[in-house]
Amino acid sequence: MKVRVVGLSLSLAALGLALCATEAKAFSIGGHLNGEREFGALDREIAWAAESRIGVAGAADYEIDIHNSDWSIVPHQEFDWVNGEEVSFKLEFTGSQLIYTVGDSVTVDRNVTQDNFSELFIRTTARLDGSSVVVKDLMLSDAAMSSTLGVTSEFACNNPSGCGYYDSSQYLHITDVSGAFTLTGTSIFSWDEAKVPTRSRLAYQIKLVEGMPSDTPSVPEPTSALALGLVAGTAARLKHRQRHHSNS
Repeated sequence: MKVRVVGLSLSLAALGLALCATEAKAFSIGGHLNGEREFGALDREIAWAAESRIGVAGAADYEIDIHNSDWSIVPHQEFDWVNGEEVSFKLEFTGSQLIYTVGDSVTVDRNVTQDNFSELFIRTTARLDGSSVVVKDLMLSDAAMSSTLGVTSEFACNNPSGCGYYDSSQYLHITDVSGAFTLTGTSIFSWDEAKVPTRSRLAYQIKLVEGMPSDTPSVPEPTSALALGLVAGTAARLKHRQRHHSNS
């Protein structure tokens, strides 16, 4: 009997811990935003961003960078883009450093003072007619979980006059990111060879918002406390019943 009571108590304790674990907030998809006005309406402060873009050919203009909010710090590298070609990327946050790798060969990094970025915005931009950008095959791992996202951020400009700043982008919003993270995916830049875009006329950015997940509990949630109470109460009753049987 004693073995059975202990075993059941441990099982109930494990159940309580499992119920508590479900209270940890996992990242989720916040949806898409179309254009700069919708993004601006959120009033988010961007601490850092990793960017890929097409530079000016022959001008040693950079294509890969990590920049802060006012562009006063911009570690960067060049990259040779191919029209319509899929290129992999990886953005890592270690807890104190951002590391951005494109095509498994070009890397930029930057030490940062932030220890958590709660929101990610993947912004795709195309401003010349016949150009487009797709960011897809996204997978995110953070302190809480690892999952493929199953969504894309993409924009195509199909206007002979070009697409203006406010109407040439799409944002994919990812919320409640926790701790160190790794974001991987692939991108495709496509353009009309007669009108090769330069600089940020064809680009994507991964914008980072400092902060903690919106509802990370500092104490157990009521459901968690209830689960632990049930475990403790049930274990006490089992122990009392076991003593009663031993003395009878």
